Amino acid sequence: MIVQKLLGLSRATKRAMFLSMDGLFVPVSLYFAFALRYGDVTPWSHMTGNWVLFPTLTLWGVAVIWMLGLHRIKLCAFDTHSIASIGLAALALSVSAMCFSYLFGFAAPRSVPILFGLFFCLLAVGGRLFGLAVLNWGRDLGQKRKPVAIYGAGSAGIQLAAALRRASEARPVFFI
Repeated sequence: MIVQKLLGLSRATKRAMFLSMDGLFVPVSLYFAFALRYGDVTPWSHMTGNWVLFPTLTLWGVAVIWMLGLHRIKLCAFDTHSIASIGLAALALSVSAMCFSYLFGFAAPRSVPILFGLFFCLLAVGGRLFGLAVLNWGRDLGQKRKPVAIYGAGSAGIQLAAALRRASEARPVFFI
């Protein structure tokens, strides 16, 4: 099964996959930002002097992602701290896009870097949430896990729910 093969990959391979995925999200986010700003699905005619921004920001973006350690975020431990790290990377990429635009004299509208950061954040968080959903679905496929309710919604209940999500016997459904 594909999910079992993904789970069996080495940590270095998984990190390389996340780094590649985030690196791909940089030019895609920039394209979406230009497309939304100009209201055109193919904004190439509006971006004649800005094409250099794509490889420049992609290379810089991969460096920023590496420095902030986004590729080290584990799906099973995806939490608000991880989302904050992705948000910090998106902010750094937005500021970098603004700086590159002014330093190299690109004619990009001022809203593009802001939209670029927002799209990157949405894609990076969404990509990880999708990956987590696929892994959970694959893990639950074919298993007969008994639905359980957890009494206590404090930190101990949350820890128990996290442990039960990884277990093959029970599936936490709700808290009491």
